[in-house]
Amino acid sequence: MDLSLYITAFVTLFVVIDPIGSIPVFLYATANVPRRLHRAYARRAILIAMLVLLGFHATLVAFGVAGEMLYWSDLI
Repeated sequence: MDLSLYITAFVTLFVVIDPIGSIPVFLYATANVPRRLHRAYARRAILIAMLVLLGFHATLVAFGVAGEMLYWSDLI
């Protein structure tokens, strides 16, 4: 496969999932949870996100369409 496809896929998923922006949400959601369970919760969240993406057969085109829909719905 072409390296540019992998780079495009990585950048698209990185922007959609937004791991940097998800850190405060994760820390707030696990504020009252013992520290030893944080890693287990993070793994569970990653697994669920992967299953959702695979379950809906998400493609780069689908992410592009969804992004455009969100963009245009903001303008209305």
